[in-house]
Amino acid sequence: MEAINIALFGLGTVGAGVVNLLQENANELASRAGVRLNVTKALVRSAKKARGCDSSHIAFVDNADAILNDETIDVVVELIGGTTDAFDIIEGALKAGKPVVTANKALLAERGTELFALSCETKTPLLFEAAVAGGIPIIKTLQEGLVANRIEWIAGVINGTCNYILSTLARTDAEFDDVLAQAQAQGFAEADPRADIDGIDSAHKISLLAAIAFGTQVDFAHVDCEGIANLSRVDTDYAGDFGFCVKSLALARRCDNGELLVSVSPTLINKSHLLASVSDEMNAVMCQTNMLGPSFSMGRGAGSLPTASSVVADLVDIVRHRENAQRFALIHPVVTADAGFSEDALAKNASPYYVRLRAQDKPGVMASLTQVLAGAKISISSMVQYPLDTQTVDIVLLTHMTTGQAVSQALGSLSTKMSEIDELVHYRVADFLY
Repeated sequence: MEAINIALFGLGTVGAGVVNLLQENANELASRAGVRLNVTKALVRSAKKARGCDSSHIAFVDNADAILNDETIDVVVELIGGTTDAFDIIEGALKAGKPVVTANKALLAERGTELFALSCETKTPLLFEAAVAGGIPIIKTLQEGLVANRIEWIAGVINGTCNYILSTLARTDAEFDDVLAQAQAQGFAEADPRADIDGIDSAHKISLLAAIAFGTQVDFAHVDCEGIANLSRVDTDYAGDFGFCVKSLALARRCDNGELLVSVSPTLINKSHLLASVSDEMNAVMCQTNMLGPSFSMGRGAGSLPTASSVVADLVDIVRHRENAQRFALIHPVVTADAGFSEDALAKNASPYYVRLRAQDKPGVMASLTQVLAGAKISISSMVQYPLDTQTVDIVLLTHMTTGQAVSQALGSLSTKMSEIDELVHYRVADFLY
């Protein structure tokens, strides 16, 4: 049987998963693809480092040209991450006519426009299923399964670290820092977790999904991004009292005024909703379309084998279309067009809001609060007071439909006028999910 030779740039956790998957499922993959998929070369920093796979059949190299200039290499898989060397590698592979599979969401979110244009120019496929939500086939779902539909919105829980932390806060009495440490100990969080808990990882992913769903340029700079690092567990507790859970929600949505809202933020979701059921390190993505309505996908969003599953799926796709690679290359890159991104769409578009004020328990506080909200034309849906001690109270309320801009301005005004207020927070409620 014919063999396809694959070169890996990077043989770490995901690379080892790719090798293991190709070996364990070799017969099934050969039957489905019509060829053998063999990893024959890998660029690594150290040939002596222990790998999580049988690498005896792989030639290790220490420079990119040893792969890019090798005419026996049919497909390149980029797994080194980052946005500099990885860009040069993918650019070089596409110019050499070698199809590329990558899991690099940061690179594609920040410089994808250049690489997709080059993919079209060279008529060489660039596939990236593993860049978003690990093993969940959401890229193919958008590009192929939902191609007949107009996407109205995409909402996802697409960072396992954040979801593990928020799920644990919701069901235990642990504090944020302790849960983060647990996540790091179990491998769900990096030693430096800032990209995850600050929302950057999710922002990279949702910008890619938005680009595919709405036919726009990949532009990470337009994502409205808020992480969970400043989220207090009292807010997850109070949200639960109101029938909600808190998720780090990635959202891409076409607004009524035609602007495209792309955001990542802590968001209250009704406990009865499917996205609320996504726990621990699991990921999920929901799409709303004009013809099908809602669709929902859930699975493991990170790790060696889930990510490797998507990498190998792209490899099989490339092999199946190798006789018509030029047409295939033109199908997969994101369409580059002006989709009307707005950097402040989240603040301008209406939804209900969760608001918490920590204040001194004195006469006049509630009157001042209601007066300021009324002046901002913000009406209250429900409100509860939580006494913390004899002198301090948390006032928690849900608003009717309003804008984040109005809430921020009202709370800013309230804070300026009243010395009795010690703390003010507000979070969006995902009303569009219902």
